[in-house]
Amino acid sequence: MKRYSLLCLFFSWSTVFAQTQPVDADIDLNEELKYLKAEAEATSYISIASRVPQTTNAAPAILTVVTEKEILNSGARDLIDVLRLVPGFDFGTHLSNISGAMVRGNFAEEGGIALLIDGLEMNERISGTVQLGQYYPIDNIQRIEVMRGPGSVMYGGFARLGVINIITKGFKNSNFYQHQAQKSVAKEKDEVAITARYGQMAKTYGHRGVSFYAGKNLTDNARVTVLAKANQSNSSEKNYISASGETIGLANVNKMEDLLFNVGFQYGNDLVMRFIFKDYANWSTDIGSLTHIPPSVSNFKSHQFDAKYKHDFNDKLRLSFNFNYSHQTPWDYDEFIDNAYSGFDYVTTTRYTGSARADYALNEAIHIANGLEFTHEEFELTKQKYSAYPTLPSVLPIYENFTPYIEGLFKSDWGNLTLGLRYDKHNKFESNFAPRAAFTGEFGDFHYKLLYNNSFKTPTITTQLYSDMRILKPERTNSYEIELGYQLTKSLSFATNAYYLSTKDKIVYGYDGVASLYQNAHKKIQSAGVESELRWKQDWGYITLNHSYTQMLNNFKDYQPINQITGQVVNPDLALGFPAHKFTFNGHYEITPAFSVNPSLILTSSRYGYDTFDANGNLTLRKYSPEVLGNLYFRYQNVLFKGLELGVGAYNIFNSNQRFVQPYNSAHPPLPGQSREFIFKISYQL
Repeated sequence: MKRYSLLCLFFSWSTVFAQTQPVDADIDLNEELKYLKAEAEATSYISIASRVPQTTNAAPAILTVVTEKEILNSGARDLIDVLRLVPGFDFGTHLSNISGAMVRGNFAEEGGIALLIDGLEMNERISGTVQLGQYYPIDNIQRIEVMRGPGSVMYGGFARLGVINIITKGFKNSNFYQHQAQKSVAKEKDEVAITARYGQMAKTYGHRGVSFYAGKNLTDNARVTVLAKANQSNSSEKNYISASGETIGLANVNKMEDLLFNVGFQYGNDLVMRFIFKDYANWSTDIGSLTHIPPSVSNFKSHQFDAKYKHDFNDKLRLSFNFNYSHQTPWDYDEFIDNAYSGFDYVTTTRYTGSARADYALNEAIHIANGLEFTHEEFELTKQKYSAYPTLPSVLPIYENFTPYIEGLFKSDWGNLTLGLRYDKHNKFESNFAPRAAFTGEFGDFHYKLLYNNSFKTPTITTQLYSDMRILKPERTNSYEIELGYQLTKSLSFATNAYYLSTKDKIVYGYDGVASLYQNAHKKIQSAGVESELRWKQDWGYITLNHSYTQMLNNFKDYQPINQITGQVVNPDLALGFPAHKFTFNGHYEITPAFSVNPSLILTSSRYGYDTFDANGNLTLRKYSPEVLGNLYFRYQNVLFKGLELGVGAYNIFNSNQRFVQPYNSAHPPLPGQSREFIFKISYQL
């Protein structure tokens, strides 16, 4: 039903666009070239890494930028397909058919990584998780910016290990805080597009869904965009064996369904408003160490409204204001008991955030950004059949957080110095200082980055409820990074970076001698590694090769591969579920300007994880063999007439045995991934 409603939406908007031709449909070639040049300049500045947008090579962070063209060429089905090609990223199972990101040897699911859509934080506020599988639209994206390193100084307590920013199509000036001199003067065209996709595995469908996008200039200064998506998918069709030895087929049982609406409005370059609604349902038979038939269903709903306004007093001074409203109902479990639904207790959250910011450009070499932010967050516990929490206070706490921040960019002939400081004063938890220092530079074809960040993760309402209402300490991470890059030729570039991460007071879930509760670990978690990437671009296409290496230097026991019989750490250099090495290849070859072949290959080394219980009740530690994931996608543009596109391909073409290994000890064996899936995609853009 969700997909049919999108089809009706497409035809209604198509009629509007057919009746109203874009005002700039007859622009001449020079104007078109000017438009394309402005577009390239606008997208070359990255705002994810600093409050002052900078180029990718100069930005004070280790970055990966995935363009719209690269996403479409790859035939990616969801965000996981895109992020698998990013150095340092991998994925493991969390619980109940939900997989989370692992970054540089650290599990980042519960508030470790911030995910943004058009700058709006999409993490659920109850425990900070991000449901990546099929949860976010992969069509109609302008680009994806990935910060492979801490971002708390910019984004607060859910960006301890990294940030992902999905920028959808619609507004050319997507960097709201860009310098006046950097802003594109080009205007977007009226457009409408619809995409449908279907994927078939051996026993059942893999992915199926439809997405819709429309953008229209209401006046010379006003523009509205609408993006919508409805999708269904099976996480696997293979058999799952629980820790207790129960076997169950996952086809049409472990599945996901989601609906998204994203409506944006822009007036001039000064006002941007956006509303996002998401409704996601997840069916699961894997419940801890057992299986559950019929499956339980967890629902995630969110509504979010955001408004930004800025005013330039002159070329040097700008004031900006932001208001954000968010209402979420995540982890709303419907549990099948005796073939009837019975709900867990669940928590809803309502959050209001207001901020003001001043940008001052003293001269071309010095730029200062400072501001204030205040957040008020309320929680409500809805009591149903039985409690999901060990402690139920009559009134849940109210969270308030006051944040002043300042950042300075100082340019010189030797490079750019970025200094930043953020202070978070929380009404329930310890205050946090998040300083940063970065020195970056470009000399001809060579660039370098020296980076230091202090980041944090604030405890969530879930960790507080599951800690018997104890006051937990925030997690704190120190990060040191260095990157060197060189443009070897006009078409060939190479970059390599090294990092060191050290986290103290990690919030972990475990037994404290009395009960299983969240608590702060007393042991530091430390990792180090190297990431390298080679990019080759030619008229016929491109090739990207990268390699990631991660080594654990110190770790908490529940994140280590331990023989449960002897108590010995089998390999202290590895974290549970995370491979030491990952190699990726991503290619694009244009047979004709309209027809291309796009192969990709991902190779990960062996990893450790816990499997079933043995006869004595001990979990069995297993070393899983390396995995090879190969994909092949054919893209054919302007088929028969302009705007019609077809795509066919195969994901997991070798039918490898993918595993989502749980990266901590919670008696959950690896969840099987999808088998070989043949995909078909058709899209049309007016």
